[in-house]
Amino acid sequence: MAHLKRLYGTRGCRLLGGWLLFSCADCFLPRPQNVYLCAPAAAILISMAISAAITAASIGLEYLLAKKQKGQNVDRGKVDDIRASVPGYGEFIPKIWGIARVAPIWIWESPAVDHPVTTPGHSGGKGFGGKPTAAVTETTHVYLKSVAGVFHDGIIYGGVRRMWFDADLVLNRVPTQLSSQKYEAEFGVLAGGAAAATQAQCSGKRKVTGIGNGGTCTISVNAATVDSYEMAMHYTSSADLTFNVSVDGGGDIPIVCTSSGGPTIIAIEALDIGALTIGDHTIAFSNAAAAAPDLDYIDIVPAHPAGAIDTRSFTGLIAPAKSPPTNQNKAWAFNNENAEPNGSGGGGAGGGGGVQGINLGKYGQPSIRIYGGKPDQVADSALVAQEGATKVSAYRQMAYIVIEGIELQNGRMPNVTMEVDQGVHSLPAIVADIYAMVGITAVQLNLTALDGLQLGTTTIAAGTYVVPTYQNVTNATVGTGGAISKTSGATHTWNAHATSTASVASAIDGAVRFTASTAPVLIGFSTTAAPTVTTDVTFAVLLNTTSSPSLETKNAVQVWNGTAQSTDIGLWAPGDDFQVEIRNGRFRLYQNGSEIQSFIPSVAVFPLYPVVFMYDTNAGPSALTISTAGATGDAPSSDAGGLLLSSRRTAADLLAELQTRFQFDMVEVDGVVKAILRSGTGSDITIPYTDMRAVIVQPGSLPEIPAFDCEVRDIDPYLLPERVDVNYLDPGMDYHNNVQSEVNIGTARQDQQSVSLSIVDQASNMKALAQTLFHKAEMEGRAFAWMTSYKYMHVHPASIATLTLSSATHTVRVVQAKYNLPAGVIEFQGVRHAPSLYSTTATGSISDGFEPPIAAHPANTKGVIIDGPLLRAEDGGDGTQPIVYIAMCGRGSGAWNGAFFEMEFPRGSGNYQLITSSAQASQIGVSSGALATVSDPSVWDRTNTLVINFYTASTLGSVTEAELLANGELNLLAVVNPSTNDVEYIQFVTASAGAATTPYLAQYTVSTFLRGRFGTDSNVALHTAADDVVLIDSTIRPRRMNLGDIGL
Repeated sequence: MAHLKRLYGTRGCRLLGGWLLFSCADCFLPRPQNVYLCAPAAAILISMAISAAITAASIGLEYLLAKKQKGQNVDRGKVDDIRASVPGYGEFIPKIWGIARVAPIWIWESPAVDHPVTTPGHSGGKGFGGKPTAAVTETTHVYLKSVAGVFHDGIIYGGVRRMWFDADLVLNRVPTQLSSQKYEAEFGVLAGGAAAATQAQCSGKRKVTGIGNGGTCTISVNAATVDSYEMAMHYTSSADLTFNVSVDGGGDIPIVCTSSGGPTIIAIEALDIGALTIGDHTIAFSNAAAAAPDLDYIDIVPAHPAGAIDTRSFTGLIAPAKSPPTNQNKAWAFNNENAEPNGSGGGGAGGGGGVQGINLGKYGQPSIRIYGGKPDQVADSALVAQEGATKVSAYRQMAYIVIEGIELQNGRMPNVTMEVDQGVHSLPAIVADIYAMVGITAVQLNLTALDGLQLGTTTIAAGTYVVPTYQNVTNATVGTGGAISKTSGATHTWNAHATSTASVASAIDGAVRFTASTAPVLIGFSTTAAPTVTTDVTFAVLLNTTSSPSLETKNAVQVWNGTAQSTDIGLWAPGDDFQVEIRNGRFRLYQNGSEIQSFIPSVAVFPLYPVVFMYDTNAGPSALTISTAGATGDAPSSDAGGLLLSSRRTAADLLAELQTRFQFDMVEVDGVVKAILRSGTGSDITIPYTDMRAVIVQPGSLPEIPAFDCEVRDIDPYLLPERVDVNYLDPGMDYHNNVQSEVNIGTARQDQQSVSLSIVDQASNMKALAQTLFHKAEMEGRAFAWMTSYKYMHVHPASIATLTLSSATHTVRVVQAKYNLPAGVIEFQGVRHAPSLYSTTATGSISDGFEPPIAAHPANTKGVIIDGPLLRAEDGGDGTQPIVYIAMCGRGSGAWNGAFFEMEFPRGSGNYQLITSSAQASQIGVSSGALATVSDPSVWDRTNTLVINFYTASTLGSVTEAELLANGELNLLAVVNPSTNDVEYIQFVTASAGAATTPYLAQYTVSTFLRGRFGTDSNVALHTAADDVVLIDSTIRPRRMNLGDIGL
């Protein structure tokens, strides 16, 4: 019983009068790691909120109806102090198993850097929305800050999947939630001199050269929906070169790719490739007459619907060194960089707990480094630079995050939360880990009954998989269903192996699926049909029994990349399902549906043969199938599931949550703590009534014979639960609390029960659990008590017993056994048992109206400089300064949250200074056709029309001619020649809405004009077929210039 003493605490196991009683006491998990700060506590402030009051003001909206006043300057975002939210010493660091959402505990901050931007004021008129106001000068303060925080106790094998700043999803690297698909060029069909070449800066450290002058690269892609598609090409080039792009053998589309700056610098170009049907397609890159750029990889994505908000989901990450596409309407192509799992960086042997280095596309494009808790983890460079190398911890065996250069929003640090994949989803591995924390090792556990169970729900696509025909079988025996095991040869050596006769050809997807059983085994792909050493294996998963590099005994998952063994990337248990695959030229590894490793091989040699290497006798998978002809099915997926430890708790309490969720018991049998599922069928023992009525004889007294063979009691139905609620963390609601309930209908009941779990799980699983707990109360409302002799000493709690009484037979689950040691009498208690109770399936509910978030990437900015006459006298200040008006809005894909406008100063220096900023979108469009000239701008133009495609969801309204004559700023448009900057101001009477096309959100046809307004009548004949058109309103920003700014 020593094992249970350690689990439940020595006070929880008491010997009273010859009875051994088991109860849960207060054996806590080991004392949590404390937070240690990088700076003195007094220097770390506790709130990121801004304490200074900010005066609100409206700008330029009340011009006509108010008397002119002296303008009061507005200072937006200026604060006395930037405070970092740091809770202090001794905070509990969260620990999770599986996937959960946690927040960092801030341990370090840098001083905030203030970047003030002042915009000279202006006042508005009726055409700008209403009453006049005094001219107001506005100063905006932009703060940049760096912080670091610890967020997990222990190694995280799967890394950070998603990240939120407040409610804004800023990072998403969950493949099944992304709209785009990535295809490596080097895994396309190369011909005519095109070849793969090493390039360290490229994805997978390789690219394709030699395209053009007869060289071609043809990439196979798959369209999941019938849609119009866009494509982004990542390339390198030392000059402006052209790709000819052909989709499914169609006509060439010439795409000019501007110089990236050299072979080590990557640029992006994006284009529309037209409609694709569901299924496979080809995209060919060539140039018969000249050289073309070198190609790294492509992304394809369904096109942004015309006239709609962009709801496509991308990673939200950028590579600052890359040049964005010249097509400014496709900002998604720059905001869709991949974050390698586990910090592998494409090398494949980095292991779990490595560093994820990323750059966000929003919030000032901060650099983020996520440290996964490896034993050899190093201190972050930003912390070392500010505090000194001797004063900074590396926080080994703890995961922490550094955010460098985040732009504070309204002067405050956002609340940062992260969806973390700790990497251990298998229930047996989690239970073993919890026991290990209180000193019970794996050899003292029997968790076989839990094999195959896991947190979350796995989806494995069917595909076309077959049992392999093994060849070159060495020191192994083949079983049924693809099973194979080592049966001869020296143990502790990789001398047992076999390959499949079927192989995977170049540019074809292939996969190996298997069920873990006994290790160590190496399963993946070999470059030869008859491998003799592990270096013949180009990519494989290594299920080991020792950790790397610590060599402690542990069921560790590692990766073999052909030359090196990774550190641990996870833990495994018998019954876990693995998939090793090559898909779109990328090796991927899945465990129970979750992707745990992904990288591009540095050298690709085809064909590839599915292979199994075995190290110890009996090692090998219990089942194995392969797909080698491209029909691998959709990538496996796993709905998030996890267990969260966020405060000091007993091990027994933590295990109890898992026992409730999965309905199993843990009992000590023959010196081993054994897991027993309550859903087990059959009976462990039959106890006839003739073996009951055992008697305890007390010295000096007559034996007291029990009145019944077995006492059977039924609970009062009124005491059964009327309702059972299960509270949990719902990943379908971004990890907010949710409740699944089962309610009694029809009978009078009183009790209401609620179970609160710190478990992350799907609504359907929790609804099924609520049903199980509800009906379990009624099923187990019939209780049994009986006494036997020592003959049944081997019967223990969780045993299923068949009680054959004189009048009936009952199936009972034993819940308590008391052993009267001197007398040799055992007193049992049990409850009615039915295995079907534990096989409930249900459909859970989530909150109405909840929509999964997307990582909305920032849209590019359309900016127009209106270099025309003054619209209002006060905009010109003292009259000695030139003035321009600046309009800005978002364009194309993404969400626009404002922009900064910079000017090169001094001219020709390459240095830029902030001129102004705006978070309000101006209504900017492009003309479709040139606005025709008029002979006399002083009279009504009732002949011409102008079609305007707006980047914004603009709404134009019609007015009467009399209203237009009465207000010189009503329905006022600036029509700007984009080549010469010549501008004509016009007013229109009639506006008719049309159908917008991508990338525009609105279209209007305007007519009946007053031309050449505000002295621009000399420009009526200077228009082009694609002029910039701006509706003059309060969002237009006047900017007074110094004479030196324009070279005077």
